[in-house]
Amino acid sequence: MPLPYIWLDLDTVQVEHSLGGVASPIIFQANNISRERTGVHARLSILQGDATLAWTYTNVEHLEDRQRLSNKAHKLLGQVLREAYPATLMVQHLDIFCLGLWDAKLSQFQAEGMQAIDDSEAPPMLLAPFIPKDGGSIIFAPPGRGKSYIGKIMAVSIEHGVDSLWETSQAKALIINLERSRISIQRRLAGIYRALDLPVDSRILAVNARGLSLSDIAEGIKREISRHGVRFVLLDSISRASSGDLNEGKTAIMLMNLMNSLSVTWLAIAHTPRATDEHIIGSMQYDAAADITIQLLSQASNNGTLGIGLKMDKINDGPKAPLQILALEFDQWRLRGVRLSRGKEFPEIEAKRKDSLRDRLIEITLSDGMLTAREAAERLEMPGSRGNIAHLYASDDVFVKLKEEGSGRNKRYSYGVKSSQEGE
Repeated sequence: MPLPYIWLDLDTVQVEHSLGGVASPIIFQANNISRERTGVHARLSILQGDATLAWTYTNVEHLEDRQRLSNKAHKLLGQVLREAYPATLMVQHLDIFCLGLWDAKLSQFQAEGMQAIDDSEAPPMLLAPFIPKDGGSIIFAPPGRGKSYIGKIMAVSIEHGVDSLWETSQAKALIINLERSRISIQRRLAGIYRALDLPVDSRILAVNARGLSLSDIAEGIKREISRHGVRFVLLDSISRASSGDLNEGKTAIMLMNLMNSLSVTWLAIAHTPRATDEHIIGSMQYDAAADITIQLLSQASNNGTLGIGLKMDKINDGPKAPLQILALEFDQWRLRGVRLSRGKEFPEIEAKRKDSLRDRLIEITLSDGMLTAREAAERLEMPGSRGNIAHLYASDDVFVKLKEEGSGRNKRYSYGVKSSQEGE
């Protein structure tokens, strides 16, 4: 008969032994379970209720290690419990627990008959259109372009349900800061709260671990996610998250596996190589692991306003969203405002727009709510494309006719974007 293994998360399993007349059960627990060249390894713990009696990280196939752990734990039991639960029985239970440990881990990944979900709605987003629920996104750019500010503005928007820049679903957020000092993060957050019209004493969870790798603190991060009910994590940054070579596929796979093992929606900040700003530095495994990658473009204006362009580079499900341009306004070194850009405020960023006419038409129609072909051509500053725009409005399923005015040659149609496209 198989043991009643209880999985606390994807990598922590336990079995409880309740003894008659004893309030707290004896618990055998294992985590960090992995198969190494010499056998199955894990951190084994023996607990009485919530109290840890003994633990060790070991090869669970070594009899001597199991016996030492069991004997140490047994000596810490009260006299009544030691008599009710002999040392020989405790080590036998530990043996059986370890014997089935690897099969129990594999049982989490059994094949299942998958039922299709025929859903006409767009995939759910935590922050539309850049952060899908239960997915992972990466923002990349050279150093000093505003990535950290944008990542934290997104995290704060999610934490506090701010919809002024993006449509968000409010969720508990956590910042993993491997890049900067604690005081630097606090100062930036003050500016972000001010820019988003939030009280300056607002809060967001953060783990400050400058100088450490993500693997160093992964277990602590998982504990904090569970303790606080975190549903979104911002990692700043991938470049500081590993002590290995970022160009090695093995390093990239390890980091992305760690992020996905957090079992929450995540956004990671990444740098670009010196030679180009068009892809993430290091292995292509970063791109492969993310559901959405976003190239950040920037331009500083003469008045000190920083233009930030968010250009979707890759998306797994659905069409790419049009380029979005934000304006970050500073008072000396402090952020005091963030807003959508106005018109052609940042021409260098606009010049890098490679969206199709259809993408740009979706963007301005969503922005205005409803447009005629003539109005859309004027908004796009493309008067010669009015015929193409009218054809797109009439023939593309993404658009819907909302209003009809006039008659004969003066008849005009106003179009909107179908609701299923909003947030894509």
